[in-house]
Amino acid sequence: MPRELKPCGTVAAYQRHLAHGEKACTACLAAKAAQSQAYKRARGAQPRAARMCGTYGGYQSHHRAHEEVCDACRKAAKTYWAAYSRVQHVRLRAQRQAGAAAAAAASTAMNGASMTTMGSAASKTEY
Repeated sequence: MPRELKPCGTVAAYQRHLAHGEKACTACLAAKAAQSQAYKRARGAQPRAARMCGTYGGYQSHHRAHEEVCDACRKAAKTYWAAYSRVQHVRLRAQRQAGAAAAAAASTAMNGASMTTMGSAASKTEY
């Protein structure tokens, strides 16, 4: 006897959507959000303050609530990540340049030390 599937608007249906590689419907997203909030409240978590749309925090709020992200928040997130990428690019370039300079200094020091050692060894050799 086949099992009866739970209707949309339940957490089981939400999980079924995900298992089938589908985008969950609005009713299932709402059921999952309600279940998540109830779980967090039961564990003593404080509810998060609502963030304003048009900010990166607003984008994160939409994402955490499994909501469709509005255009203003999507644009703010895009701007945030573009700035973050630029900063990371500059930081990594500076690290690479510092690493190359340190490697060059170490190489020069090694070459100078080996030349000095060879020179002192040659001067001690008696002919």
